[in-house]
Amino acid sequence: MLNLLRDFFPIMFNRTLAQWLGVSLRTLERKARELGLKKVDNFTQLRADDISRNISDKVKKAYAEGRKTSTFKKGVRNNPGGEFKPGFKFSGEIEEKRKENIRRTFKRGKLIQIYRQK
Repeated sequence: MLNLLRDFFPIMFNRTLAQWLGVSLRTLERKARELGLKKVDNFTQLRADDISRNISDKVKKAYAEGRKTSTFKKGVRNNPGGEFKPGFKFSGEIEEKRKENIRRTFKRGKLIQIYRQK
């Protein structure tokens, strides 16, 4: 178990490694600290590239097998008639309150900026 920890701690996520080894996350982190183990320098970049590559490979495989990978289809309308659905319209009084709140928030933001500059 310690050999696996030494081999994989620098290149794996802690949570994944802890589950794989069958120990708690806290135990894994404590033992790694005791052994002086650290992640590789560009760990986050390596993991991001690896995850991106895995997702890309899975999507390509799904398309090759003819499986649907997403419910979103580029260029296809949800509303086949092509007309917009009528939206909710605020009454005049509610619209004015909403605009006033936006103005007040903007003024408050400006005051905070001025205060921070001083």
